[in-house]
Amino acid sequence: MKRTTLRSAGVIALAAVTIGVAAPAALAATEDTRPVAVAGLDDPTEEDLHVVTPEEAQEAARSLLASEEREAQELVASLDPEELADLRAVADGQAPQELKAGWAKVLKLMKKIGGWGKAIGSTYKTFKDWYNKLPWPVRAAIRSLTVGYSLYDIYWHFHNGGYAPDPKAPAGT
Repeated sequence: MKRTTLRSAGVIALAAVTIGVAAPAALAATEDTRPVAVAGLDDPTEEDLHVVTPEEAQEAARSLLASEEREAQELVASLDPEELADLRAVADGQAPQELKAGWAKVLKLMKKIGGWGKAIGSTYKTFKDWYNKLPWPVRAAIRSLTVGYSLYDIYWHFHNGGYAPDPKAPAGT
């Protein structure tokens, strides 16, 4: 090999290492996980950012499982054994920690709800209105599987291609 070939190879290798190390750090430092105005959330309310607590999820799951209402019973009957086991675990207060980040489970449930795709593809206001019009048993099922997340977090996650928002970042930053 010629000296210039070796020198060029060295420069290329050094550049590749530098880019390989510096690029991810630079991207991570500049990535904006919650833009100020995202799909209709210019001025978030307390309700938008309220995170579902384990106690709230437990209460929602208990009321759903104990309900005599036809809608609630139909929803529970539509759950597969794994979803039903998760719901019972939440109701018993023994929900596994991985339920907090169980986006696949949340998506599986959401796909069963009419209007889901249109609501998630639109603005946050449209999504929130859709959610608020759902029967209480459906909202209870959603709340029972989204411990640690707000309604806005759910919207953000699915509206933005399955990327979870940074739970430590305040909204609007």
